[in-house]
Amino acid sequence: MVYLLFLNHPEGIVLVNIGDYEKELSDIYSKITKSDDVTKIQRRVSELTNLTGNSLHEKISKIKNSFVDELGEKLAKNYYICGNPGEPYKINLSPTLIQKL
Repeated sequence: MVYLLFLNHPEGIVLVNIGDYEKELSDIYSKITKSDDVTKIQRRVSELTNLTGNSLHEKISKIKNSFVDELGEKLAKNYYICGNPGEPYKINLSPTLIQKL
């Protein structure tokens, strides 16, 4: 769900503002999960948007590692979420290459 959120925002997202995307994250998660447990969905989204926890950073790191493992660093850097603290994190893939469903 994190990756899909960033695909929807090619301009990037400043991580300290992730709470602003809570509704969108809930909508994405509701569409991709097989569970219809609203409490579970809210809990997962709350974990991601909690700035005192590491859930969001862990997800971003796992996404990066998966791309690097499969593609190597040179190609992967175009596909994973990257950024610097205080600046927008984004996927460096050209928005013209992203097909929305």
